Amino acid sequence: MAQTRVAADVKAAKAEIERRSLAIQTELLAGGLESAAARRFLDSMPMAADLMPQLSAADLVETFAIEKAEKAQLQRELLASYAPHEEPR
Repeated sequence: MAQTRVAADVKAAKAEIERRSLAIQTELLAGGLESAAARRFLDSMPMAADLMPQLSAADLVETFAIEKAEKAQLQRELLASYAPHEEPR
């Protein structure tokens, strides 16, 4: 579940980066900014890292702990489904 949330956050951040990038490219091309004005404009843009959601160590630990628990549960279920069944005597 945490992995899904992280993937969704990353997907949303990438979409926002792309949206802002296209808006900025349009503004630069449409406005025909002079060099100094273009530099000021570009300097005011946020960095891509600023647009990405921050993940804490706790988020990552939770994600990997859940994955490990899910994997262990799946392994138990698979082993149980393939275990030889005893014939009744």
